[in-house]
Amino acid sequence: MKTLIKFLTVISVVFSSAVFAHVHLEKSVPANNAMLMKTPDTLALKFSKEVRVIKVSLKNKQGKEFKFGFEPSKASSSEFLWRLLG
Repeated sequence: MKTLIKFLTVISVVFSSAVFAHVHLEKSVPANNAMLMKTPDTLALKFSKEVRVIKVSLKNKQGKEFKFGFEPSKASSSEFLWRLLG
């Protein structure tokens, strides 16, 4: 019984620490859901902690996805910058 209590205590500590590990987007340029008159030169994302970005999508006003040469990141970072291709 003591072993079970120790095990449950360890599990609860591990899972409770995972709750505090959430990362959020602090800033994006252009801003999220921004309506722009022309294509910006770059896309910049800043996160609260280091992340690996696996997907970024940009859409035009018709909702069609805009391809800009995105590749998933292999290295972790809190800031990312992409040049947008015409």
